[in-house]
Amino acid sequence: MGCKPPNWPRNPYWLPPFATRGVEGPVGIADAYWESSINEWLEDHTAFLHAHHNAQGQPADGSFHAIWNQVRAVQDFYARVPAGSHVANPPIADRARKALRDVVLDTGHIENAVCLGLGGINWRSKVDYKREWIQQCGMFLAICQLLEQKQGMQPGSLSKIFQDPLFKIEEQYILHTVGRQRIVEMPAANDLMDQTTFVFAPHLTGPAMFDTFLTPGREPGLLYTNTFHGTLGPLAFAIVKANLTEIILSGNPNANAAADNLFRMAERFVNRHRGIAFHLDFTENPIVQRAFYASSFYIPKPELVVP
Repeated sequence: MGCKPPNWPRNPYWLPPFATRGVEGPVGIADAYWESSINEWLEDHTAFLHAHHNAQGQPADGSFHAIWNQVRAVQDFYARVPAGSHVANPPIADRARKALRDVVLDTGHIENAVCLGLGGINWRSKVDYKREWIQQCGMFLAICQLLEQKQGMQPGSLSKIFQDPLFKIEEQYILHTVGRQRIVEMPAANDLMDQTTFVFAPHLTGPAMFDTFLTPGREPGLLYTNTFHGTLGPLAFAIVKANLTEIILSGNPNANAAADNLFRMAERFVNRHRGIAFHLDFTENPIVQRAFYASSFYIPKPELVVP
């Protein structure tokens, strides 16, 4: 059972001790329920227990701040200027840095950036927590930095937002409180997407793609996500599911209106965008491979770029 530190809120909805559940009377929360609810919440989020704050007052014994420092280190790693063209066989890191810069140079004007589907991070273990999360978050910030440099913007001035229904208080604390990043609730980010948006979603699921950047009018100016050109890959299951659902519910074995609508959305996007296959093949680093496996950049074809 967790213990309530003295800085947790007192019950502002106090009920007199004689109040009984199910009996007409004043509305409120009994102190016992208030205290037990705080302790129940703390059992699920032990990072915020008073005993797990370090000497600097940081929760999770400082792990959240350490994780953000690692994110910034990844950002610096990918945003670093690569070695010059005089290097005969540049290391793989420099090849990745050059490839990122080449993509950014081909991108039209970007006014905002959206990170989708970053997911949760297993912060409890300093050994096993989700380091792909750190790689992806750092890469997102690195590309934003390169876009700022290309567009002559002040460092950190590109508007950035994060959206993911899987975010819990731990991820929110890392991104918002430590990293000073903006987090929005679904579907707020969806309506901010257009041809001047950079969308970063390395492993977003097919259904989520249809609800976000594949929707006409939301196609971004730069996209990094699961590869679906050449074959619809991650989009195929969503299309098949829509087809089967319509057939079963309608009783018509030829019904395919919903699936055909999804297919046309995917076809429209692929026809209007140039796909650039890009996954960081750091063979000596499986974490990097997992973080960016089978992902690609998508840029509007030249005739569709906003002037």
